[in-house]
Amino acid sequence: MGSLLELQDLLVKRDEKIRQLEAKLKVREDEIVELKSQLDKFQSIMPFATGVAVAPGAKGGRQRKQRAQGISAEPQSLRTIQELACLSQTTFPEVPKSTRSKELLRQAVLENDFLKNLEMGQVMEIVESMYSVEYAEGALIIKEGDIGSILYIMEG
Repeated sequence: MGSLLELQDLLVKRDEKIRQLEAKLKVREDEIVELKSQLDKFQSIMPFATGVAVAPGAKGGRQRKQRAQGISAEPQSLRTIQELACLSQTTFPEVPKSTRSKELLRQAVLENDFLKNLEMGQVMEIVESMYSVEYAEGALIIKEGDIGSILYIMEG
């Protein structure tokens, strides 16, 4: 058995090694969270089909790709088309905010799978018209089944 100083030195080295391994683990856990987030985004756009048919005559049993389903929300009546035409001429109020806030909001909008394909002018119009609202902790903000007419970007 070693002396007390040798044992203390050994404990210090082990503690340092544990700190290094914990730091490495934290980095890897962060990478996993980021990769899972990206995977969720990709799967929401291109869901994996179960039971995909194999194309006849395909080499090596290549699977035929199945088209992802989409949703179209096109106007169903002349009145709706006229309302949309009026809305396209509407200008929305601009709410003053800092350049940093605008940039954070712009990035959040562009990271949204449904909004990222908008033209930059449309994105900036959304950002300019956004305003801040504070809710109490635990407050109900969105309830399942609510009509989706408001875009929320949460801070923090």
